[in-house]
Amino acid sequence: MSASPDISPKQARTISALVTCRTLGDAAKRAGCGESTLRRWLAKDTDFKEAWRQARARLLDDAMSQALRSAEAAALVLHQIMMASESDFARMTAAKALLDISLRTVERREIEGRMETILRSLEELRRAQH
Repeated sequence: MSASPDISPKQARTISALVTCRTLGDAAKRAGCGESTLRRWLAKDTDFKEAWRQARARLLDDAMSQALRSAEAAALVLHQIMMASESDFARMTAAKALLDISLRTVERREIEGRMETILRSLEELRRAQH
């Protein structure tokens, strides 16, 4: 991530409020600025927009990290439901979810492998041209 943009302390408070509030009005009120000011910053202030983009990226990274930490436990729950549930529908739904996850994982690894091969080929072509 790039260096933090140059924003004022009030703008930094507003970014923090945007992260936790449900509406722009609530965020503006919590940060002690007008909603029209917040909307103007979001529309026209390059540094503020970049700081807000970085804050959203951090939130998404944190959420994805939490999801990854929970993935093994979630798969175990699905496996337990598939193996132990008395409901055919529950077993079938859990099995389908596990199969879908497995298939997406295999497809992703295959695509990543192809991309690595293509990138290596491109690098070899660049070297051959020099």
